[in-house]
This record gives sequence, structure tokens and C-alpha cells, in this order.
Amino acid sequence: MLSATLALLTVLPAGRALVTDAAARLSAPVAAAPVLALPAPAPVLALPAPKGPSPLLAAIEEHRSANLAMSQAVRDYVEAEAAGSPDESHLLAAADRAGDVEAAALNALVALAPADAEEARTLVAYFAEVSADMGKDAFGTWLLRRLSIMLARAQAA
Repeated sequence: MLSATLALLTVLPAGRALVTDAAARLSAPVAAAPVLALPAPAPVLALPAPKGPSPLLAAIEEHRSANLAMSQAVRDYVEAEAAGSPDESHLLAAADRAGDVEAAALNALVALAPADAEEARTLVAYFAEVSADMGKDAFGTWLLRRLSIMLARAQAA
């Protein structure tokens, strides 16, 4: 059907002009459409930079990890000593190293100051946990003194 229509259009004089015009339009190069200029984007609101990880909370976690490692190393040594294990001296050295790491982590922790009330509450709870685990009144008293210094430092900042 389409072929018959095209044949008639090419035979008839008015149709021939129509086909010639259509062919010219189809073979003409396509001009690039004008690019629309978009308005400049609205300025973005300046938001505060996201808070990075808290140094105090990271120090608490580091001390918690070091404290657990030290406790395990001491238990391993005590078991080896009780059993007369030949690894006793190596386990004693490992426990000493673990104790040094724990002491360094605790010193790094108490050198910081809480940044806000939430960190202060977390610090108090952690010190209470550590003090209860140690079961030593003198250590608990030392932790409370350090806590008061840390809170005073935070208040002054």
C-alpha cells in the first residue's frame, strides 16, 4: 500500500513536488539545536563539618582492648606457672608487654578531656567499670582524681 502511494505521489505533478521537498528536507544536514542556558544553581547552605571520631571515645576503646589483652596474658601466665609449663617465662614476658601497652593506653586516655556532657558521662561509666574490675580501692581513688582533673580541663576549654 505504501509503495502505491509513493508511486502515485511521484507521478502526479503536485505529488512530485511534495516528494522532492521531503527528500530535500531529509537529506539536508541537521542543524544543532540551540543549547538552553540553565540558571545558576542556588547557593548551597553551609552546614557544619561532620564531627570526626571522638579522641576520648577512641582512647576508651583502645584502653578497653589493651586491658582485656593484659588480663588474658596474666591469666595465661598464671595457668602456665601453676602447671609448671616450660612456656612460663615467655608468658611472663608477654604479660609484662601487655601490661606496658595497657599502662600506655591508660596514660593516653587520662591525658584527654571530654568534649561534652555525653563524653563525660561515658568516661565516668568507663572509669567505674575499670575500677570495679580492678577491685582496688587505691586505683579507684586514683581514677576519680584523674576524672576530676579531666573534667576541670574540659570546663576550662
